[in-house]
Amino acid sequence: QYRAEHNGTYPERVAFVLFCVETMRHQGIMESEILYLMGVKPKWDKRGRVKSVELIPCSELQRPRIDVLVTTSGLYRDTFAGKIGIIDEGVRVAAQTDDDNCTNYVKEHSDAIYEWLIENGYSEEDATCLSMARVFSEESGNYGTGLPDAIAASDTWNDTAKIADLYIRRLGYVYGDCGWSLVNPDLFRENLRGVDVAIHSRSSNLYGVLDNDDQFSYLGGLALAVRSLTGETPDLYITNLRDPHNPVTETLQSFLRRELVARYFNPKWIEGMMEHEYAGAREMMKFTEYLWGWDVVTPDLITQDMWNQVYDVYIQDRYNLGMKGFFEANNPYALESIVARMLEAVRKGYWDPSDAVKTNLAEMYQELKSEYGVTCCHHTCGNLLLNEYMEGIISAPIEESTTTTTTSQETTTHYYHGGGGGKPLIWQTPTPAPRSGGGNETEEAGVGTVEELVPERAESQNEPLEGTVMEETTVETPMPVSGVPWIAVLIVIAILGLVLLGFVLRRR
Repeated sequence: QYRAEHNGTYPERVAFVLFCVETMRHQGIMESEILYLMGVKPKWDKRGRVKSVELIPCSELQRPRIDVLVTTSGLYRDTFAGKIGIIDEGVRVAAQTDDDNCTNYVKEHSDAIYEWLIENGYSEEDATCLSMARVFSEESGNYGTGLPDAIAASDTWNDTAKIADLYIRRLGYVYGDCGWSLVNPDLFRENLRGVDVAIHSRSSNLYGVLDNDDQFSYLGGLALAVRSLTGETPDLYITNLRDPHNPVTETLQSFLRRELVARYFNPKWIEGMMEHEYAGAREMMKFTEYLWGWDVVTPDLITQDMWNQVYDVYIQDRYNLGMKGFFEANNPYALESIVARMLEAVRKGYWDPSDAVKTNLAEMYQELKSEYGVTCCHHTCGNLLLNEYMEGIISAPIEESTTTTTTSQETTTHYYHGGGGGKPLIWQTPTPAPRSGGGNETEEAGVGTVEELVPERAESQNEPLEGTVMEETTVETPMPVSGVPWIAVLIVIAILGLVLLGFVLRRR
């Protein structure tokens, strides 16, 4: 498929993302692809276990030896250390072959990296070993790329190069013959520069690429890192192993589009989620977050039409499912998070809807916030940039009320919603009554502020003041005299004396 789209040429380097549970399901298909691209194959022992690899002759291969870059999840690293060793051995066998009958991109790239390492002060021994290192993952003991939280906190960055650097630093640890968890993000960068294609796998109908953050975090993060270094996004593919009788490799774009239509824009799927009430609403909110994640790491993948359809289905209720009523009855904070995320996508230039759509979203957000309080997720709480942007679209409604003097305490209810649509935790705190003379209290979305009215200053500083002079006085209170009769005190002392005397006589 790549050759058909690139005038019959082969890619020079293909990057792979390996997951632990995926490998357990497909039983090593991705690992087999990695070895075969390099022109090596496994060697089995008498018990059918892979012990090492051997070279496939060029006469049999009939194509170039394609270089690889392998990134793994932390769980794969911990579970399949032996497979990492096999892949690392395969790279070294291919890189050191003297077979000149076919183009060998593994050797060419290893030689180039060797020269780069020597120029940067590495010894010949270290440069030789590291030049053939192709397996990278998180530091031993760490898990995840860190991208989901960083991308979600969209008010903290303006340039995705910052996110790409986070990905490189998190996965910049070498695994293989040169060491285990050897930190070298610069070497990782050199390997990323030559990536033409990146591949991930899906082997179950249970999971897709929009129902969790691992997909855009690893495959998308890799694509973002390559683009930050070369200016071009590599071709992205999914090895689709859902049907074991018909495995195919397809573009990520076709895989993602089919998932959108089959699930998230499908009224049957939405109705199924609605049966789960609070949790179903949360799944809808999470889908929007993952769509946003893909848009950040691969902006060419997510189109304007996709965001338009999210708006039509979930905000405009295209299928007349009563979406707004469903959210408000079960999880209004999920809807608030969805609306805020869509506005944030507009603010940061990833989506460009009409002015009418922007106004409708801003009004809905203010309505939800006023009615249910603020949902504290990454892109709402403390996101002053988003608040200012919405204020530019429509003024936030402010309710003013004058509170009269009272001696009782009022109670203000606050809401906290973790993780963008989490179930609210409700607590109550007493609010002191305003001082005599009145006050002006502005309350919005359950968060109140009290402004005291300051008496006006006298028109003239020289105007005499009238009032009562306060003088300090001291009042002496006589010490109280005990009413206990002295005779009672003497009796108690006498009794104690007799007890002590008896104790002494008994000891004698």
